[in-house]
Amino acid sequence: MRVLILFKCLGSNSRLRHSVYAHLTLFENRDDYTCIYWNVANGCPGWLRKIECDVIVLHTTLLSARYGLQVAYDDWLKGLSWVAESQSLKIALPQDERYFSKQLCAWLERFKVDIVFSVLIHKPRAFEKVYKSYHGPAKFFPCLTGYIDKKSLPDPEFTRWKDRKYDIAYRAKTLPLWIGRAGQLKKQINDKLEQCLSGLDLVYDISADVKDTKLGTDWLKFLHNAKLIAGCEAGGSGFDETGEVTRYINNQKSKGRFPTFAEIDSKFGPQWDGHDFFVLGPRHLEAAATGTCQLLVEGQYSGVLKRGQHYIPVKKDLSDLCDVIKNLDWDEAQEIARKAYCDLVLTDKYTYATFANIVHSIIADEYSVVAMTLTGQKIKRFKVLSKMTKLINRAGILTQAPHLCKLWLKSKLLPRQ
Repeated sequence: MRVLILFKCLGSNSRLRHSVYAHLTLFENRDDYTCIYWNVANGCPGWLRKIECDVIVLHTTLLSARYGLQVAYDDWLKGLSWVAESQSLKIALPQDERYFSKQLCAWLERFKVDIVFSVLIHKPRAFEKVYKSYHGPAKFFPCLTGYIDKKSLPDPEFTRWKDRKYDIAYRAKTLPLWIGRAGQLKKQINDKLEQCLSGLDLVYDISADVKDTKLGTDWLKFLHNAKLIAGCEAGGSGFDETGEVTRYINNQKSKGRFPTFAEIDSKFGPQWDGHDFFVLGPRHLEAAATGTCQLLVEGQYSGVLKRGQHYIPVKKDLSDLCDVIKNLDWDEAQEIARKAYCDLVLTDKYTYATFANIVHSIIADEYSVVAMTLTGQKIKRFKVLSKMTKLINRAGILTQAPHLCKLWLKSKLLPRQ
């Protein structure tokens, strides 16, 4: 199967979160898929639309561009008009669907998407709210925000678990107000942890400072060095269908004002907040994969994590957090980490390889798509393009793709415009 993956990245992939990069390259888990990656931040040259492929994937990073300024991105979208005209099967992988959802629905229709993988299908009320303005033909299928990338995982080394550097670890940042009131919980957890850990004979590394963010494989190493990681569900409570809330907050900030939730409620009504868009995040699976016990605010976690079995629960108001930490049973914590590893990782149920197989089954069975027959020269062109874009990814220079166009043209592997 020949796949063209369209994504958007303004910087080096070395600055991407590990979960984002693993998500982008999920089809590398299948030997029968040949993938070409194109960063639309560089524009779309004429020869790109001439590539013959079976599937076009609109990656999360591309669809997230809908958060941008309307005028700028209307012009930018014109360069992708060929996607709608393509006869290839088109797959969309949106996330943060609750933001600019009206724009997302319009894009799915504009690109004539055939398949949408949504993280909200298991939440019918939230799903209906987000996609009420969509009137296209696409079929929707469930997915998670991320999966386990087994190729890059360190051994959890449970026999040396108690020798890990940190007893408790935590990383977060202050989230923007348009996430909703629930988005402030991550910073509240950090502040409460500082209060609870003060004076205790525990080694910890916690921070809500963006400068302490761990990216790439550094994040996995950080998890692997901790016995326990604190956290909560991913997602938020705010619903910004048209982007008005986000634009208002940003406009006020540009003027040196920082609006309160009360001011936002007064302008847009309290109904913009208080929704349930909470889901399992990539961090939860990564913690399970590194054998790190999770101390989490109680929640549904997309039905994947079970309280008391896969994580140690604390109340949503954090009122019992200090008591839970003081009374931690480290043997029990290790067993919870081990069970999460066995149930979530060893079963392969939540790996990128499994998700890639699910996507393939839908492509082949639901849509009866089979790899097109190409001539030897066309197959060679596609494989060379695939190898070149993979080299770009591994080198961490996603923004340098235009320079490779000259190499491809000189090699005459692609027709001149």
